[in-house]
Amino acid sequence: MIHNDSGGLLKYSLSFLRYCSLVFCKEIQEDEVVQNHKENYDVIISDYQMTGIDGIQFLTQIRKKFRKIPFILFTGKGREEVVIQAINSGADFYLQKGIETKSQFAELAQMIREATSRKRAEQALRENEEQFRILSEQSILGIGIIQDGIFQYFNEGYCAISGYSEDEIHSWNRFEYAKTVHPEDLDFVMEQIQKKETNSPGAVTHYSFRALNKEGEVIFLDLYSKTIMYHGRYADFVTFIDITERKQAEEAIRQTNQKLTLLSSVTRHDIKNQLMVQDGYLNILEEMLPELTHNDDFLKVKTVKDHIFNLIQFTKEYEQIGINVPSWQDCRTLISIAANQANFEQITIKNDLPAEFELFADPLIVKVFYNLIDNALRYGEIITNIRFSVQERDGSYIILCEDDGIGIQAEDKSEIFERGFGKNSGLGLTLAKDILDISGITILENGEPQKGARFEIVVPIGKWRFERDVR
Repeated sequence: MIHNDSGGLLKYSLSFLRYCSLVFCKEIQEDEVVQNHKENYDVIISDYQMTGIDGIQFLTQIRKKFRKIPFILFTGKGREEVVIQAINSGADFYLQKGIETKSQFAELAQMIREATSRKRAEQALRENEEQFRILSEQSILGIGIIQDGIFQYFNEGYCAISGYSEDEIHSWNRFEYAKTVHPEDLDFVMEQIQKKETNSPGAVTHYSFRALNKEGEVIFLDLYSKTIMYHGRYADFVTFIDITERKQAEEAIRQTNQKLTLLSSVTRHDIKNQLMVQDGYLNILEEMLPELTHNDDFLKVKTVKDHIFNLIQFTKEYEQIGINVPSWQDCRTLISIAANQANFEQITIKNDLPAEFELFADPLIVKVFYNLIDNALRYGEIITNIRFSVQERDGSYIILCEDDGIGIQAEDKSEIFERGFGKNSGLGLTLAKDILDISGITILENGEPQKGARFEIVVPIGKWRFERDVR
């Protein structure tokens, strides 16, 4: 909008600005602007000296009603006091008329572009902030922006988690939020917040810590944070998730598992003692009645005794699955360890895995390789070679365990990983499968009968790496 009472200059201004591709310009009287209730204008250009009202007075009226419309004072008055008065009254730009009309109006056109661009950017920012506030206030998560040691913004979710009211949090002094952090976690949390506020390297973006609510109760929070620009300076944008109930449930499960493990250990110890007593009496009977060594019923009793012992040993190994945190395992080394533990003679075990190939799995993974070797030795019959190798397939890596024994019959392939299947305890491959399952890794057998067994351990993306890649 252009406000000027000089007809010739006004027409020239309109023509030039349209020529400069400023989409739409029109002249208007001050009453139309003041009486209008909406900001329908991208920018207002006004002369200083006009009939009935000067540009400063017009600007004052505009700013009382519309604070955001860009205002350019385009005038022949070049006095310093007019410039100062215009800026103090809220003018965005001041341009003095002169003789060089073309360059002067080109400068005016540039001012208009800058003013409208800035206004639209500010409008977009306000709309984004409003959308953020709507989403934030609807969230059950605690959300905040920390700058200069103060919560510059926080939502109702944070009030609900901390137990403090909005007025109480607004009244906090610098770093007073530290009272909501457990003393044992305070140094770490404060260090991370300060790193975010200063955009320093090495900040941790996600961690859990113990907090204190208004009542002094210990609560557990998951925190996600990121350095952002807030009003032109760095700030820490944080999201809090109350995980107290989850932690309490985890602790209850941990204590229950601890009790079950103790009960299992005591029971296992007592049963093994009874089996030793039974084994002693069986040995005495064999010495007293040598003919029993050929008695089918007597041999069945000994077989059942051995089977019970194997089951007890299996429970000891099985309860260890998932106890330890998964970690990166050197497969080649683990296969060599498993091979050294196996009882084999005149059998060649070839380990062709790359020296730097690792997978992310339960530390019991070594038992998987041992059980595969043991399974081949027990059931291969004519076996002479066992080979471990690896191949890439569609982003996953396949660890192969192949032998040259009699293989596995087609009708048995779907059952070999089931508990109890097999001639002995029938637990080795079950244990191997469950150890891999807990690590997100699968195993299958697809060898050809009479040509040897072929087990494939499928390691998906994210579960394998070459150690050289992380150096």
